[in-house]
Amino acid sequence: MRFSATGNGAAFIGQRRRASCIPFIRPPVGVESTENTVERFGVIEITIGSNEATGRMARTAEQHRIAKLAALTLCAAATALLGAACVTDVAGLLGRGDPSVIAAPMPANPLSVRAKVDLAIFPDASTLNWSFGDGSRVNRLPTTSGREITHVYSRSGSFTIEVFLFSANGRMVGSGTTKVTVSRAPTGGGGDANTDGTDDDSSTNDTGDDSDTNGTPSGPTRVRFQTNLGDIVLEMKTQEAPGTVANFLNYVDSGHYTGVVFHRVIPDFVIQGGAFESLGEGADPRLVERPPNGPIQGEAPNGLSNVRGTVAMALRGTDANSGTDQFFINVGSNPHLDTGPPPFTVFAVVVEGMAVVDTISLVETGDFNAQVTDGNVTQFMNVPTKDVVILSATRE
Repeated sequence: MRFSATGNGAAFIGQRRRASCIPFIRPPVGVESTENTVERFGVIEITIGSNEATGRMARTAEQHRIAKLAALTLCAAATALLGAACVTDVAGLLGRGDPSVIAAPMPANPLSVRAKVDLAIFPDASTLNWSFGDGSRVNRLPTTSGREITHVYSRSGSFTIEVFLFSANGRMVGSGTTKVTVSRAPTGGGGDANTDGTDDDSSTNDTGDDSDTNGTPSGPTRVRFQTNLGDIVLEMKTQEAPGTVANFLNYVDSGHYTGVVFHRVIPDFVIQGGAFESLGEGADPRLVERPPNGPIQGEAPNGLSNVRGTVAMALRGTDANSGTDQFFINVGSNPHLDTGPPPFTVFAVVVEGMAVVDTISLVETGDFNAQVTDGNVTQFMNVPTKDVVILSATRE
């Protein structure tokens, strides 16, 4: 939001009038004004006369109206002191309100939440950022695909979900919040225990077994990737690759895959992802690696082949036991990957959205720098020039 008051070029804000000044407008008590906060939540800019007088006020969603009111007060003060008109480029500033945000747990997974923001009164919003209250964030999503999103929490509790809306030039135009409470479905003894009866609030003991607590088959486990180019549904092959499936589902349930990109795309070969988030088109380095868990034991050969539509674990070098969070979807049939060396373990198959996989495999790519977990920066080839983002990864 920009507020301007025309005048003779002098400014007077809490200090004596002088010919040229660039005052810092202090935010209300309790509002942080660090650069990191400003970068995350946006700024309010106040321009007086011909000077680049800028006041920066960091805003959380709860401080939104306070910040707007303070900015209007400053603008009115400038009008009185300079004898000039104060104009804004946001009509009905206080009457516009905040975007409506709703969120609710999903029946299939009580730790999974579907959130949605109503953008009806924000036609100027171009991108948005989500914050889920557990340290997880997804940034720079286009409003066309990012207005609805699924997030999986790793623990029970009450969380505040925030969304921040930005115009095409990067200026924040609105923000909203909602609260949601999630809890694990109770097992035999009740409480917050997992299926092995311990009071463990993690998913590390989940083997992905395709049966309920009574041992009755309940069908294969499926995972849905919601991407900005469409949905992809994977069916787990638990019997053939139990350890690999358990590892993959642990990343799904922890929310690790939410916000990562497909960072390696080769037509008629594979699309690969699971480890890197993008800092935005034009950033250098473009990609930053999320810390993975420890490597797992390879399970190839297991009777499954790397044919079109199958999903396999990516490996480091020639080490068959180096798989962590990265996976790839075979766009073409690649039986040579079954034996390698090293052999690549197939653990799932695409059952819905293969057309989306094909679309991703054909996007324009280039060479971009990536920062890995040890801090080193290396150049990656075959990186999509426009981010292909996994907006959410949830069990079905």
